[in-house]
Amino acid sequence: MPHQVHQRKFGRTSGPRRSMLKNLTLSVLRYERVKTTEAKAKEIRGFVDRMINLGKDGSLEARRRAQGWLPEQVIVEKVFDDLAKRYPDRTSGYLRTTHLPRRVGDSASLMLLELMPATEEKKPEAEAEAAPRRRRLGLPRRREKAAPAEKTKAAVTAGTGPAKKRAPARKKTADGARRARTRPRGDLRGAGADHRCGSDRRGGARERTGHRSSDDEWSGSGGAGERGQRPSP
Repeated sequence: MPHQVHQRKFGRTSGPRRSMLKNLTLSVLRYERVKTTEAKAKEIRGFVDRMINLGKDGSLEARRRAQGWLPEQVIVEKVFDDLAKRYPDRTSGYLRTTHLPRRVGDSASLMLLELMPATEEKKPEAEAEAAPRRRRLGLPRRREKAAPAEKTKAAVTAGTGPAKKRAPARKKTADGARRARTRPRGDLRGAGADHRCGSDRRGGARERTGHRSSDDEWSGSGGAGERGQRPSP
């Protein structure tokens, strides 16, 4: 079992492994977003940090060393001109790794490599404190709902609110109740036209049959006329 060997072999010899790491470093610096396996992602972080630190150095020796590792001159210029100025406060940790679902087929663990975003210049605290605080504006619907409620509340407190209209209730007087109790059942004064017509029809029927009776017999209470029978002679 090998001890003190902190290097991933990737199942390759030194030549193919070196070429793979160069190409992967080139891809990360070019596209700034690469998806690869977890082992390759962890191995490539140190090479990317070294290239950006060489760009920050900016010397002729640093440029020649970057050209010896990166096979394309365009990417070397990008490292020295763009990426070196993008991270003025960082010395390492230019890559961000994110775990992804396992790869279909061999179930290899995948990771997403991304260059960190540029550090934005922070505004001084004095400008932040001097900036006015944003006030919350009321929505038009809230204003419309609040206006009638305020008007009614003010009217109630002032005592000048509009009085509610109520339908007049019918009151029974003592005289009307007394008249209704003392009125005989046959009395049609104040009755409707239907009741009067009914009494006329009954009177005509009695005249045709030849039976006549007095008003007292038909209007009396508890007699035969009340049950609709002819009184006995």
